[in-house]
Amino acid sequence: MKTIIKPEWLDKYNDRWNKFKEWWFNLETREKQALVIGSICVGCFIFYMGLFSPLLNHIDYMRKAIVSEQKKLLAMQAIDIELQKNAGKAVATQVAVNPVTLLDYLQKIINQTHLTKNVTQLKQMSSDTIGIHFDKVPFDKMIEMLITVTKNYRVTISQTNVVALNTLGIVNADVTLKIESN
Repeated sequence: MKTIIKPEWLDKYNDRWNKFKEWWFNLETREKQALVIGSICVGCFIFYMGLFSPLLNHIDYMRKAIVSEQKKLLAMQAIDIELQKNAGKAVATQVAVNPVTLLDYLQKIINQTHLTKNVTQLKQMSSDTIGIHFDKVPFDKMIEMLITVTKNYRVTISQTNVVALNTLGIVNADVTLKIESN
């Protein structure tokens, strides 16, 4: 015959269980009902606060996120349509240019935008690149001028080096424009 060895914790568990059963059976019927109903209420509250409420909050958050993302999508689609409209116009109006013509045009637009005092160097760097050095130039004016140039001529900004100065919006910049080939 084999003897089964019971672990110590099982004996402690059985002792506690027997004490609980004795305590339970000594309670009156009303006390038992109150404890069962209270336990059910506490269990429902823990279930609601621990599982159900976070799910409802997450669903509410996701619904708001969907609305926000749909608004972003509509705005992006409107911008995409506008860009497609403008892309057709930009290609049609861009003119092929040689370096001499581009230098002449740059000099005119620099004069028109009142950036003459800020341009310290304007030179042809190679057969298809033009270099411009700006000194203490308002950043916004410089960008507007460069956008105008790239819209009107088949030119891309191949390299920029911009250094912010202590004054807000004022920068030193080196810009290299590359003439696109046909």
